Amino acid sequence: MSVCYQLVIDLLRPNADYIIINNNYKDIVWNDSLQTKPTDEEIVNKANELNAILGWDLLRCERNKLLKETDKYMVSDFPHSSESKKNEWMVYRQLLRDLPSTQTPELNDLGDLINITWPVEPS
Repeated sequence: MSVCYQLVIDLLRPNADYIIINNNYKDIVWNDSLQTKPTDEEIVNKANELNAILGWDLLRCERNKLLKETDKYMVSDFPHSSESKKNEWMVYRQLLRDLPSTQTPELNDLGDLINITWPVEPS
């Protein structure tokens, strides 16, 4: 996991006086006499917490987009080719709704959502 030290430190120690020379812990120059420099562990834990929250948000956002795109298949007069095709869409949409209880989203170092097995849309 890649940590954006400035973002995390600003959340942990608002208005702190510090400089980051490079994006790593050993290159944080702490100039604030009113607040203690957060430990590397505090920073990593906060970054993990933020990534977890963002992962869930991204999962729900993508899931909701897919549900909206497939709403038309649930309209009572949609011309499905068969009853079984209609059922496939119903199952697919239920699997999308169940994603938050069946998956554990994570973000890679680029901020992309990973560790998700998306249901396959009916053909």
